[in-house]
Amino acid sequence: MPLRRLILLTISVVSLQGCDYITGGDHQDVEQKLKAAKLLWAARASQSYEYSGQLLCFCGFGGADARVVVLNDSVISVVVQDTVVVPEPFRGSYRTVDQLFELLDEAIRTNAYRITAEFDSQSGYPSDFFIDYSENAADEEFGYRITTLLHLR
Repeated sequence: MPLRRLILLTISVVSLQGCDYITGGDHQDVEQKLKAAKLLWAARASQSYEYSGQLLCFCGFGGADARVVVLNDSVISVVVQDTVVVPEPFRGSYRTVDQLFELLDEAIRTNAYRITAEFDSQSGYPSDFFIDYSENAADEEFGYRITTLLHLR
C-alpha cells in the first residue's frame, strides 16, 4: 500500500473514532430499555411509593443512603442515613420515578457523553443509572441507585 494512502486511511479511522468519542456514541440501547421500562412502570399506575437508595453525584448528601417517600407523584419526605430529615428546600435532587425517566430522556436528547442504565425487571423503575454529560467537564456527572421500592397504594 502506498505511503500516502496508508496515511489517509489512518487519518480517516482516527477521525471517525474521534467523532464517536466526542459525541458519546449511540444511546439506542439505553433508549430502547428506557421505553420498555416506562411501559412496565405505567402498567403499575403507581403514584405513591417509597424507595431506598443513593443519589450519585458531587453534591450534598451524594452517596448517602436515603429513604424517599413519594405521595401523589410528589416527593414529600427524604431521610438520609436513617436519621437526617432533609428540609424541603434541599430535596430538589431527590426525584420521583417519572422525573428520573425525564432525566434519562433529556440525557439521550442532549446526547450526553455516557449513559448507563438498568431497570427493575418487575416494575420498570430505574434501579441504577449514571449520566456523564460531558467528557471534558468534572463534577457534572449524576446518577441514582434504587435498592428497594415499595408501592404504597
